Amino acid sequence: MSGIAFDAEGTNCRVFKIAGIAEKSPAAEAGISPGDEIVGIDRQPASQFTSGQIEKLLKRNGVECSLNLRRDGKTRVVKSN
Repeated sequence: MSGIAFDAEGTNCRVFKIAGIAEKSPAAEAGISPGDEIVGIDRQPASQFTSGQIEKLLKRNGVECSLNLRRDGKTRVVKSN
């Protein structure tokens, strides 16, 4: 489990922003913060996913996921499992 809670916003609810991070979770260890925007998942644009699909991807226990995150206009890639 990643430890990520997110909100879906924007047109068709296809903009995904981190709402919260569980303490001592893989997401916290990766430096993910509330307010970060998920712009890509496993090399695919986040807008191609529904919030339900992203939830399932992030809840897979022991499976690593690559997230492209945008913070303060800069994009970075983090791994979360």
